[in-house]
Amino acid sequence: MELRSRLSRSWLEPSCRSAVPRRESRPGGHSCRLRRNSGFTLLEVLVAVVIMAVIMTTAFGALRLGGRSWEAGVTRATGNERFRAVAGLLRRQVSQVIPLTWPGDTKKRIAFEGASDQLRFVSPAPQQHRQAGLFEYGLSAQRDGPETNLILSFIPFNPDAEAFQRPARHQQLLLVAGLQRLSFDYFGSPAKAAVRGRARASAPPPSWHQRWDADAQSFPDLIRVRMEVNEGQQPWPELYLALPAGGSQ
Repeated sequence: MELRSRLSRSWLEPSCRSAVPRRESRPGGHSCRLRRNSGFTLLEVLVAVVIMAVIMTTAFGALRLGGRSWEAGVTRATGNERFRAVAGLLRRQVSQVIPLTWPGDTKKRIAFEGASDQLRFVSPAPQQHRQAGLFEYGLSAQRDGPETNLILSFIPFNPDAEAFQRPARHQQLLLVAGLQRLSFDYFGSPAKAAVRGRARASAPPPSWHQRWDADAQSFPDLIRVRMEVNEGQQPWPELYLALPAGGSQ
């Protein structure tokens, strides 16, 4: 009887798992308190997801910006290093130009020719070359589709020749590629001062010229190299090359 009474009371009394709270328990009844389940609500989960998305988006944007800045810095450093290498090579060879003249019975011609798109001169062999002696060097602007390349040619100097030789394909070196425009200018006075009787006529003042022919009476003082790049590329500054002793013979 006592067991049946206990079972009846447990069946009839409210359960602690009931969702209906009771403020006061009935006399002689069983009281219980509702326990709130541990966890997050749907609203809290949505807020957390939104915050996490904002953080991830900001972090990804910062990482992407840092990557672009790094690539731009590497590109600029590579361009500067290439410019220094090309400028150093050209300055070294042009500063050692030998003021030679071509042999011949006609008018004396200097071993230097310059145009707006190419120039040629005689200079010692480069430092990394094992062969000693003089070389004929050429700088030219060669078209490659819509772009222009700066080509350096070199060939051993022939003292018996009366003009510059034509270099072979394996005697050409690509210095700068992908230019929009390339030009050469020459500063100096092609004609020397002439002596007429006892009076000495003054030579024309030095100025910039787009050509410097071999029949000039002197070498130029300076060579200016202008390299214009395409849009979006790192610009190249103008390069000035000085000949030895002002280019005089």
